[in-house]
Amino acid sequence: MTGFPSMHDKPSSESTAETLIRFSSGPDRGDATDVLSAAEEVADDVAVRATGPTGITAYEPLALVSTDGETRMYAAVDASQATDLVRAAEAGESTDFEPFAVVEHEDDGTLPVPDEGPLAVGDRRLLAKCGWANPVAPADWTLVSERVTAETRLETPILGRGRGDAVAETPVTEAWDTIRETDGEPVVVVNAHDTDPRHRSDETLLAGATVAVLDAAVTAGVLVGATDVLVLLDADAPVRPRLEEAADALAESLPITPKIAVGPPEYRAGDPTAALEVLEGNDRIEPRRQPPSPASYGLYGRPTAVHSVRTVLQARAALQRELPDLSPPGSDDGEPTDGERAPTRLFSVTGDVDHPAVVELSADDSLSAVREAVAPTDGVGMVCVGGIFGGLTDTLDYDPTAEALTEAGLGLTGGVEILGESRCPVSEAGERVQFAAEENSGRCVPGREGTQQLTELLRDIYGGTFDAEKITELARVMRTTANCQIGATAPRPVTTALDRFGEQFTEHANGTCRHGTCSDNL
Repeated sequence: MTGFPSMHDKPSSESTAETLIRFSSGPDRGDATDVLSAAEEVADDVAVRATGPTGITAYEPLALVSTDGETRMYAAVDASQATDLVRAAEAGESTDFEPFAVVEHEDDGTLPVPDEGPLAVGDRRLLAKCGWANPVAPADWTLVSERVTAETRLETPILGRGRGDAVAETPVTEAWDTIRETDGEPVVVVNAHDTDPRHRSDETLLAGATVAVLDAAVTAGVLVGATDVLVLLDADAPVRPRLEEAADALAESLPITPKIAVGPPEYRAGDPTAALEVLEGNDRIEPRRQPPSPASYGLYGRPTAVHSVRTVLQARAALQRELPDLSPPGSDDGEPTDGERAPTRLFSVTGDVDHPAVVELSADDSLSAVREAVAPTDGVGMVCVGGIFGGLTDTLDYDPTAEALTEAGLGLTGGVEILGESRCPVSEAGERVQFAAEENSGRCVPGREGTQQLTELLRDIYGGTFDAEKITELARVMRTTANCQIGATAPRPVTTALDRFGEQFTEHANGTCRHGTCSDNL
């Protein structure tokens, strides 16, 4: 495992030490181990703690030095700086290098947020304890699953989130009701299998709130009467050891013992029903025909809830609000437990940026706020919203809601890819369709043949033939008839690029690429 070593035996975040220094980083950060080891080696009276990522990778490894309700924040520290921070804290002195922020705060168990900068972007609720609490220590988290029963009902209308969710953008309670009414032993699958680097939200939550993720999965299991709860990762996921450590730590506490499973590192395996094929050990990974839905006929024919990490955590956070006796004000989702607040959306910001970031936005924010969390390296020429098969657009001035993004023709998986001014929309659309042609399972005609035909139509543009009407009609047929997500969503980069950058398609047919990207092919 790269990144921080085992964190289970570290002191909890409620340590009584006068000064506590947290080092925050993801499990894929190779230099984090050296930083933590250097700090621990010289620590005597000062407590040193490893925590998970905050979602802002530009800060990692992030040092948080807390004393008497004040936290000093130091970004991208190395082993030498970590040593200096500990020694300075031991001596009651300051260091030669300055923190980027100093925050006074109450000790409510959540990450203190500066007034400005990437950490100040949005409304950190699911991310509230990421980077602050020990992600694998049960003592640092409220266990909701211990306090709910099969009779508990979720009143907040939580929608499924992300590509890995079988009920994406529809109320999870509808699937849960179906599961309760269907014969058989229910099972919950948290589908965390995602090989697309554009999607970092679930990965951040898995690494920064590991106990909460497992507790949320088991909570969903209790609510639907499940006998099994599974968390599916791709085999190369660096967070796997952390999940296994947290599961061991929770073995005596959770009413259902969650199991960690892995699948091959293939994009197609992240489809909700393809994930079931992976879990059943089938050689061919392909999405299942629906109906029936997994809720009525899922894993080995059992009624199955297939959700993303974000979905089960949103449901858990809603239960904390609905059942305020579960935790005091300032619960694990970072908000008071009294009062109603609409669920947030997490966005993974990648592309032509110095460092990717995960940002959590409420309905009152603008999607354009994500730019404040990253530094574009080549200006902003266009943005792809919704992962590899998201929509291409020339603006981020949208409400971060399902309604607004759907109306704009953009994707809802939570990926925001900022692309520089040198990027060509024709080339971008073509590369994404080509990926779909290579990665689809081949089971349905729109996925197998449609992606190939769409790829050829785009290639024809470079030869001087541009048939916008034919492209648009093929895209419509694929979108409405495909059985798989790849076939249904692959046309979206093309249709949105045509809508917003249509004149550049004509220019390519006439032998010109204004960006110079495609000149050798024209």
